[in-house]
Amino acid sequence: MIELDSRLGQIASMVRPGARVADVGTDHGLLIAFLLSQGIAPEGIACDIRPKPLEKARTLLAQLGLESRSRCILCDGLREVSPQWVDDIVIAGMGGEMIAHIIEEAPWLRSAEKHLLLQPMTKVEFLRGFLAENGFETREEIPVTSGEFVYSVLSVYYTGQVGAPSSLERWIGKVDQAPYPDTIAYLRRVERTLAERVEGLGRAKEPNPQLEEYEALLTQLRERMNQLL
Repeated sequence: MIELDSRLGQIASMVRPGARVADVGTDHGLLIAFLLSQGIAPEGIACDIRPKPLEKARTLLAQLGLESRSRCILCDGLREVSPQWVDDIVIAGMGGEMIAHIIEEAPWLRSAEKHLLLQPMTKVEFLRGFLAENGFETREEIPVTSGEFVYSVLSVYYTGQVGAPSSLERWIGKVDQAPYPDTIAYLRRVERTLAERVEGLGRAKEPNPQLEEYEALLTQLRERMNQLL
């Protein structure tokens, strides 16, 4: 039986039952193997730009007898994936700028029928801004702790309606919109990041206009956290 860590488990729980799934940057293929073996997805595609991890995914799927319901594709992003093959697209475990690039390179994702599940490791604020400014709506964002780190998983659909999120919204998204178990842990992670930037800019010899911006953001974030505690 395939067991997922809390990060991949959260992503799996947000896949629409019955959806055909593509996992971009699949690594060892655990997510696709889990979704197929549990009957959550009827078909799955494991994509990776690196041959060795993809071969491990292919071996795992073969060991579980899932070859007929899966494909392993060596490609950059979604370049070799047909829109007709998938309904839910997982892009996880990479930086927010890379995720944005993959989405930009696949115009067929601009469809209300496609469901994106995104889990950025870095530059989350950049990704949130990119999504809103390009007509994608984040309907849900769930924080999850895995090991010593706390991540967020975004459930995204294309609506075509362009948004202009505030600076605070770019940094915390919608993780504060529901009482998720890891909400405060996620907000504390963002607080540490902003505090480090304030401290670093404060030590600079030359004045930096970003200092006031980060100080204001930090104040807003702490006010929001006090409301939730």
